[in-house]
Amino acid sequence: EPPTQAPTDATTEAPTEPETQPTVPEKKIKIYIDQGHNPENPNAGAEGNGLREQDITYRVGEELAALLRANPEFEVRLSRPTPDTELGTSNTTSLQRRVQDANAWGADLYYVAHTNAGGGRYSMTMCWGDAASLAMAEILHKHRKSVSSHKVVTRKDLYEIRATKMICLYDELFFHDNAEDCKRFHSGGMEQMAEETVRALCELLEVTYVPVAEETSNRLYRVQVGAYAKRENALSMVERLKVAGFDAIVV
Repeated sequence: EPPTQAPTDATTEAPTEPETQPTVPEKKIKIYIDQGHNPENPNAGAEGNGLREQDITYRVGEELAALLRANPEFEVRLSRPTPDTELGTSNTTSLQRRVQDANAWGADLYYVAHTNAGGGRYSMTMCWGDAASLAMAEILHKHRKSVSSHKVVTRKDLYEIRATKMICLYDELFFHDNAEDCKRFHSGGMEQMAEETVRALCELLEVTYVPVAEETSNRLYRVQVGAYAKRENALSMVERLKVAGFDAIVV
């Protein structure tokens, strides 16, 4: 059997292990991120200003996941882990699939990313409206600095808010048919909005925010080839890029 006391010989080498070990949480906080809509119908998103909502929400989800995964206290699941992930066969079953996945996984928080259309200039966070969800939504409101206006709204009619077993925070991030907001989004606004969201989630879940180290980050820097007023022209350029050996999508 090993000795029950440390040896007293003064020549014994000091241990090589660090005095303090990294903290490993006993149970990680599970955050489910729903990137609103499917890449194509059924349940495709709105379009405006040359952009598709489903492409924006996919990118936002990827950015949020990368930031959250920098902290070992979080475990993250995306509703659309790949750009071509299709959920359900109708609008109804698409939403059901997302909620069922989060409920079965045992998520602690359900976060929805959407964008809006209709000519507005604001951002909003929607929730069930009880004291707990309102308190969380207000923390998001406090951190949302990258848009001209933000508000908290109670919505009990939205399926994802009423059918999830955990609190759901449902963000309409900005109006993608507003040219000025879209320009800001593609000029660092998405990264800023994602960081605001993660800082808010850390605060409301009482977790320290951990910045992503550049050398260990999974973040990808995208190269934009052009911007087109007509979607068919953008798709034509994508085909030309693929023929040339480049992976390309329309965003």
